[in-house]
Amino acid sequence: MAMRTTRSKVTFTASFNLPELEAPQPAGTYKVETDEEIVEGNERIVYIRRATLLYLVEQAPPAVREIAWKAQSRLSARYRALSARGKKTTVIFAAVARELVGFMWCIARQAQPG
Repeated sequence: MAMRTTRSKVTFTASFNLPELEAPQPAGTYKVETDEEIVEGNERIVYIRRATLLYLVEQAPPAVREIAWKAQSRLSARYRALSARGKKTTVIFAAVARELVGFMWCIARQAQPG
């Protein structure tokens, strides 16, 4: 199935908390990317949201930002390629998760002192 990606910016006027992060995020403008899958065969075009990404990398060190950008680019492309081939969603998520662990390991090594 075909995918579309929408990029936008959202501005928070106050700090906000995310359950996955320990510290509150500062107010400001953040980039948001939404991936939607097109469902065909209906009278109208219908989109199902598959992923929404809120970019927080501006606060990370430059080396970590570079690794994160490589991960974002590669994993997004991998998801889209597997989806276009008609793979099951569970197979796609497992494949992307395996690669994500490698990027996480690389960032953890970069963040270690010394």
